[in-house]
Parts: sequence; C-alpha cells; structure tokens
Amino acid sequence: MILSMTGQAQASWHDDQARIEVSITAVNHRYLDLHWKLPDALSTLATRLEAQIKALLQRGRVDISLHYSATTASDATVQLDHPRLALAYKQLQTASAQLTPTLSDIALGQLLAQVPSLWTTRTIDEIPATMLERAAETLLCACHNLSTMRTQEGRHLEKHLREELKGIRAALTYIQEQSPQVLEATRQRIMERIAQWELLPASQDPSSLEREVVNSLLRGDITEEVVRLDSHLQQCDQLLGSDQDRVGKKLDFLAQEIQREANTIAAKSSDAKITHATLDIKAHVEKIREQAHNVI
Repeated sequence: MILSMTGQAQASWHDDQARIEVSITAVNHRYLDLHWKLPDALSTLATRLEAQIKALLQRGRVDISLHYSATTASDATVQLDHPRLALAYKQLQTASAQLTPTLSDIALGQLLAQVPSLWTTRTIDEIPATMLERAAETLLCACHNLSTMRTQEGRHLEKHLREELKGIRAALTYIQEQSPQVLEATRQRIMERIAQWELLPASQDPSSLEREVVNSLLRGDITEEVVRLDSHLQQCDQLLGSDQDRVGKKLDFLAQEIQREANTIAAKSSDAKITHATLDIKAHVEKIREQAHNVI
C-alpha cells in the first residue's frame, strides 16, 4: 500500500483548566522537513517527539502548530497594573476638581473602567507537567490523524497509478502484436536490397549496401526493449502492492526506465502505428511521474 505525502489533520484536548489545539499540514518534499510553531513553554516538545514523528511521517514538509490557552483566568496569568491605575485615578481626581459639581468616587470608578491596559495578561512561562504530557499526546494524535489521511489518499493515488500502468500495458500489447508484421516488412525490404546487391557490377563496392542491410537488421528488432519494458511494468505492479519504503522515488525511477525503453522503440521502428503507441506510453509515464512526487 502506498501513502500520499500531502495531507492535513487536527487534534484537540481540553478540561476545566486548559485547552490544547494542534494543526498539521504536509506537502511534498524530498526528505522530512519539520517546521514547528509552539509556545515557548512547550518548545521542548520539538526535541522530545522528533524521533517518533520522523518514524511516523517519513517524508514531506510538515508544518506543526500547537496552541495552548488557559480556560480560566488566574492570578498567575492576569494581573492589575497598579502604577497605571494610580496614575489614571490621580489624573481623574484633578480633572474632577475643575468641574462643578465634582465627580463622585462611583463616577470616577466608572471612568477608570474605560481606561485601557489596566489589566495585563502575563505570558505563560511554565506549564504543569500534566499539561505538558497532554500536549505531547495531542500532538502525536494529530500526527496519527495525518497518517490516516495519507493512507486514505494513498488508496486513491494507487488506483490512479494502476490505471496509468494499465494504459501502458495496453500500448505495449499493441506493439507486441504489431512487431511480427514490422519484422516481416523489414525482412522483405532486406530481401529486395539483397536482390539489388546480386545485380551490382563486379567493379562496384558493395560496402554501402552491406551497411544498409546490417542497420536494417539491428533497427528492426525491438524484442529486448519490449522484454525490459514488460519487466519494468511488473516491478511497478509489485511496488504498488508492497510495504517498501521510499515507494515514490522507486516508482519515479521505474517510470524513467519505461520512458527510456519507449524512446528506443520509437527510434528503432519505422512503423507509424508503433510510434503512435510509444507516444501513448510516454503520456502515461508523464502522469505517473507527476503522481509519484506525491507518494512517500
């Protein structure tokens, strides 16, 4: 079974004290490239979980974002700015003294409530050990969710790749069916040239005609290319059904080999129908290589 390299997943956890939300996005990359966005208090998770995430995700550029928030305010996180409060109150008292009638303490209090930044939120520098464990569990849960999505997407990729291989197989079968006819045509052409050879005067050098006959013999036989192409297709089928690592890179290599054999067949054959079949093969190969870049 193959796995897609792209995907997106989330996971969350909460209780009456805190909430943890994790979001992960993966795109194509030659290797595994992790990018973390964590609160300072949870920065140790990157080092702690890196080995587990590498084993689970294998390849791709992976962006991991974790958000931690307290569900209830506490003295540890929310503080009153006393100097700012005192300054604001003093300025309001001065302004009140210039008014008739003066403002009451209740009115001053209502005005103070409109002053911005009297309450400040302190950055969370420390998180309880239990919350650190919950954050690690939630992050790994998101990674497993991403792995599940990659598996599901991999099934769709495999179906598409097998359809492309089926198209190549059909074109190869057509080439195999046409090959005897092409060889017969080549044989007839060679026999005609040999007949001309026998009519040459003794004084004329037959070397050019010999070269033409030899080249026709060499160019007309595409048996080796057909056998190798068939072997590459079998390897692709086995690869798609295996649990091997780096399937995408291996599939891309085999696709290049299939295209190389198709190019050789097209160069050797003078038959227009076989040439058209090789063009079909190369079109399917191009689609396979595009999808192979999405496979882990």
